[in-house]
Amino acid sequence: MSVFDSHRKAQWKSLTGIMGEDGSWSPSIGGPTLEARVLIREISEIDIISGVEFTPLSFIIEYENPFFPGLWDAVTKHNRVEQIKVNEVYYHIRTIEAFVDGNIFKCMVERLTAPL
Repeated sequence: MSVFDSHRKAQWKSLTGIMGEDGSWSPSIGGPTLEARVLIREISEIDIISGVEFTPLSFIIEYENPFFPGLWDAVTKHNRVEQIKVNEVYYHIRTIEAFVDGNIFKCMVERLTAPL
């Protein structure tokens, strides 16, 4: 593992340890439920006051590779309907983008009132 990768992993572990939430994904085609620490960004009233554009469907969940193996393929390549649960709330994954050399995944999600 390169020095960059070891520093990135250490920073991600620190960040999710302090600010992360427990998330889980059950593949729509079946299989075990997978769990990982994730970062979640929900728009709040403070954001509105701060002048940030309020788009209530633009929640973001980020997770690190190798957690949730197959999720990116399921949504991006196979166009499957998938959801992630964070703090007992379900989120429908609309899109996923890989960044930071493909090691961090950013999901644009929609909050659900009930599981799919």
